[in-house]
Amino acid sequence: MEIREILAEYAHSAWSRWMKHQWKVMDASPKDSAVWWERWHRLASTDYFDLSEEEKASDRAEADKILALLEKVKWQDRNELFNRQGHE
Repeated sequence: MEIREILAEYAHSAWSRWMKHQWKVMDASPKDSAVWWERWHRLASTDYFDLSEEEKASDRAEADKILALLEKVKWQDRNELFNRQGHE
């Protein structure tokens, strides 16, 4: 699978998890929905470096997932190059 498709699959997966989280939160506490929307708006409007360490942890966890994908692709590309050179 090519790098673009691997990253696109991850992007969709991350978006899907986020949407499911939103629905779960909203269904669990509809009376607090305004509080959640305010929080999400604040987070979306805040630069990464201005987030709290706790808020950055979530973004770092996502970055770790992307790094793992890139590492997987790196090894995949090395194997393909090695195989193309007649070392199958």
